[in-house]
Amino acid sequence: MKGYKHTELGWIPEEWECLELSHITQNERPISYGIVQTGLPVDDGIKCIRVLDIVDGKIDDQNLITTSHEISNAYKRTVLKEGDLVMALRGKIGELARATKSHEGYNLTRGVALVAPKINYDSEYLKQQISSPFFRDYLMAHLNGSALKELAINVVRRIKVPIPKNKSEQLKIAEVLSTWDKSIETLTQLIAAKQQLKKGLMQQLLTGKKRFEEFKNEKWHYNSLGDIASIRRGASPRPINNPNFFSHTGRGWIRISDVTFEKGKLLNFTSQYLSDLGASHSVKVEIGDLIMSICATIGVPKIVNIPSCIHDGFVLIRDYETSLEKEFLYHFIEFITPKLADSGQPGTQRNLNTDIVSRIQIPVLSLSEQKKIAEVLSFCDNEIIDIEKSLENCKLQKQGLMQQLLTGKKRVKV
Repeated sequence: MKGYKHTELGWIPEEWECLELSHITQNERPISYGIVQTGLPVDDGIKCIRVLDIVDGKIDDQNLITTSHEISNAYKRTVLKEGDLVMALRGKIGELARATKSHEGYNLTRGVALVAPKINYDSEYLKQQISSPFFRDYLMAHLNGSALKELAINVVRRIKVPIPKNKSEQLKIAEVLSTWDKSIETLTQLIAAKQQLKKGLMQQLLTGKKRFEEFKNEKWHYNSLGDIASIRRGASPRPINNPNFFSHTGRGWIRISDVTFEKGKLLNFTSQYLSDLGASHSVKVEIGDLIMSICATIGVPKIVNIPSCIHDGFVLIRDYETSLEKEFLYHFIEFITPKLADSGQPGTQRNLNTDIVSRIQIPVLSLSEQKKIAEVLSFCDNEIIDIEKSLENCKLQKQGLMQQLLTGKKRVKV
């Protein structure tokens, strides 16, 4: 390829280098992890960054722990300066954040590594490179430990990075990708704001604290769900490991992971299917049925959108149409999900049973008011889903751009 050279990382432009991270970082401040023992919190002590303080590519300094000046001085090479990178070695493995002016003088804990680039290498460019899918895959393939997975310092030091010799090109690439990061951050914040707005509306509308004008004079009272609906627990074909119960097609076999994975009120697919024999030993649910999880992750409602079956970790709720609007009931269950999770039976994992579900107190009001409340909350849901789709699309576009820019396949004008 004209203008390109082949390296162990693939083809890169002739004007680029392929260097180990240890050659890019400062000799006097090599890649190192932080303080092993922080001791008790110290008033006016040195703040230390833990893995949990690295959040969405930034340092969250709201709840930092502290250590003494003496202990921090013993780890001088991991004292932060503006532009340094901090990298999670466990938990959020490989996640990076860039230190700002306000973080100068902070130190790190054992689970976090310092990456301090030399002056001719841009830290934001390095942050984008090491955050790319290629390097994430590399890091995950080189973990140590069995129960507690951890990234060794030597692995981090040996990471080979393709990088332009011209720092101006590094800065330009980082600027382009950082623009996408800002868009992703804006969309993420917008989703959080919309979710908070919906939460507030649920608190007002589903408790009667706020009523629509045309319904203000109508009575609002509560009734047990079991008095206005039929509730049936699911069932599993036994033994569950019998392959004759499963198939590649047929009725979906709804698992807890299916209802937690898919966002929104509808359940549109399952990762497993039952054979006719398996379905005959379970509880069938049809399109439009409302189900709720009652074990592991408790109180998650879903409106089924494919012919399926549920096991005994779910209940099927039917025959409520004369008293309840389906989407109103869905939103009310969603509203009380935290309360349901706390009311489960103790054991190896908390769970509900049909008696507990039957005793859930449901507000009984006119179907017209229920419909209007559901419309407002569903509108919020649709807004959130649309923004989430934009966010996912933005992330995919950035990922594609990273593949082009961080390998030199697409060059920027400097």
